[in-house]
Amino acid sequence: MAWVRKRELVAERNFCVPQAHCAPKRRKSDPDETGGLDPASNLRSMQGSVSLMPQTLTREIITAAIAGFESQKRQIDSKIAELRNMLDARHTAAAAPSSKAKRKVSLASRRRMALAQKKRWAVMKGPQLKSSTPASHPPRRRISEEGMKRIIAATKKRWALIRAQQAKPNRALAKTSMKKASIPKAA
Repeated sequence: MAWVRKRELVAERNFCVPQAHCAPKRRKSDPDETGGLDPASNLRSMQGSVSLMPQTLTREIITAAIAGFESQKRQIDSKIAELRNMLDARHTAAAAPSSKAKRKVSLASRRRMALAQKKRWAVMKGPQLKSSTPASHPPRRRISEEGMKRIIAATKKRWALIRAQQAKPNRALAKTSMKKASIPKAA
């Protein structure tokens, strides 16, 4: 375990992003590279000289980085597994496979079961089903021949009245146009 922690410390030291907490501490009386006492300019000058990655990657650094990433991956995988277990806990309880093998029912047995179920339903619903059979409905009524003749006569009479009313305005219009044509115009 100690060697893993040593690798992590080496990786942190070599992959440190330059920030205020990574910068070496200076006293205010010490002048920076630019010659001033301004801490902001001091930080800017250090950021320019410090790179994010070391110039040479040794075998030790690379193995430490791999070990760090693998530990992060294990943590992420365990959290994903916990979430999946929480999500599937509801479904697995309802659909848990039984230890017994599912027995197969023969076709003849299924037919006997279906007939028995129909018989039970017939006993329960018997009187109600028989009252709603199609034979209990009254026969469909048809119109008699006399009734049909009366309807045809009434329809013909109604259409004759409609045509007569439509013809009256046309006759009146025709009569007025004839009268106008027969009157000589005075010059």
